[in-house]
Amino acid sequence: MHTLEDLFAITTQDLIGKICNDYYAMYLFNTEEEKVYPVKLSKELTMEPGRTYPPTESYLCGRLTDSIEPQYRAAVYEFFSLASLRSLSENDRRELMYLQTGGRWIKAVLLPVKVKAGKTTVVLATLRDITESRMQLNEVSEEKRIETNRADNYYRLFLAAAEEMYVSIIKINIATGKANRLFLDQGSIVERSLEGGLKTLYNDFLESIHPDDKEAILKKTAYGHLEKLPLDRKVEYTYRRKNKLGQYKWYSTFLRLDYDYYGKLTATVFTVDINEEIMERARLKDLSEHDALSYLFNRTKLEHMKNTEYQTLSSCGVLFFDINNLKDVNDTQGHGAGDELICQVADSIRSITNRNIHAYRLGGDEFIVIICDAPKSAMENLVHMWQARLQELADMTGRKCSVAVGAAWSQAPVVVQELIEEADKAMYVKKRLMKSELSNKAEDKS
Repeated sequence: MHTLEDLFAITTQDLIGKICNDYYAMYLFNTEEEKVYPVKLSKELTMEPGRTYPPTESYLCGRLTDSIEPQYRAAVYEFFSLASLRSLSENDRRELMYLQTGGRWIKAVLLPVKVKAGKTTVVLATLRDITESRMQLNEVSEEKRIETNRADNYYRLFLAAAEEMYVSIIKINIATGKANRLFLDQGSIVERSLEGGLKTLYNDFLESIHPDDKEAILKKTAYGHLEKLPLDRKVEYTYRRKNKLGQYKWYSTFLRLDYDYYGKLTATVFTVDINEEIMERARLKDLSEHDALSYLFNRTKLEHMKNTEYQTLSSCGVLFFDINNLKDVNDTQGHGAGDELICQVADSIRSITNRNIHAYRLGGDEFIVIICDAPKSAMENLVHMWQARLQELADMTGRKCSVAVGAAWSQAPVVVQELIEEADKAMYVKKRLMKSELSNKAEDKS
């Protein structure tokens, strides 16, 4: 009888005790001699005399065939075959789990013991009963399966609702950079891999973004930024993106970092088309900032500009307009005629506006023009241009109108409201002067 110590000199009493407790069977295979040595597990590890190892069949499989469930027999035969044993490398370790007919689960392990000239010559095979741990694992696996199925159902319901709202749902594996587009197909969740993964997806995305929106998006979505986000933190950004027709449309995307139900750190990216919403919002904003009749800016817009852009002007001029005798036109010709007169004056004032010259209707018969960052001499030129256009419109429509205008100008620091009040006073001076001149002409005719 031979001891294991004779072969690989590692058997201490502690090791023997551990082996006896952990394994119910052990074998040593000598692939050079093509023999197998069953090891007896007792207080002292001993080996039975070597038995010839048939090169055409597995010794263990042949010996244990009747005790192995049929569906596992082929795998066990291959696992213990001579070719399999000889193919083990020096640091290799192979495992196989199979089921015996009595319901006992066995874990077999192959470990190379001696290697000569790069070839394994002695292999240790251990068989361990793992039925109890396997049953516990099955219970945990069943609980996890139920939990996963429940999560999967919730996820499917969520995805079905999300598909109605979003034009794109993409799941990104943070560790690998793989990106999949998610959608439902006949009730099943389908993940379609996006070629090139996250890097290609990100670069293509940036190329299609409007230049004015790119910097803000880069700050929120730069490489390495996502991993630093706390779980459940949502990153949201709104931007314009070019479509296949080369037109920019508005989109909103939000990204959430979380672990999926497989335990992988994942970023899920939802994108919604908000172009119609943005256009409608712009339209409503436009309406809220414009006078409905003349379509010049209104008081709301003026107050906003006074508190923002007009705070930093290097100089500012104000023209204040007032239509003479509008009440008389309304009383004698009707409010329709009065509205036409208002629109005609508004058109004449609009003709002198640009990015730095803004026109407002304050209400009734009053209008103002704000001239930003221009010399005082520019105001006189603008008045002449306006008067020429007003006369041109009067000739075209046959509708004569008289308008008084006052002016005020200041260098920085500019207080627009004070300039408006100053121009208003100058306008009333002009208005009284025009009435006086009209009265004198009437007296001369009489």
